[in-house]
Amino acid sequence: MGPREQEDWRRDAASVMALKAIDPRGWNSVDHAPEVADGCSGTGGPFMAWKPEHFNSSLHGIRSASATQLLIALKGEW
Repeated sequence: MGPREQEDWRRDAASVMALKAIDPRGWNSVDHAPEVADGCSGTGGPFMAWKPEHFNSSLHGIRSASATQLLIALKGEW
């Protein structure tokens, strides 16, 4: 989770994925990302480096009912 600081939400999302955003709730962050030899992820961040321009080709819109079902599924016990 991160604050909305940019006009383009994709820049905020890239900041969160790179672990460069500070949680606006004040929660501490714990990074358990495994270290990967090719430098795509690891202790520096759990995701590959993304440029905001890459999001458009990787995201697909869903309907409200599907979003609701996904949120309910994420809320379940892990």
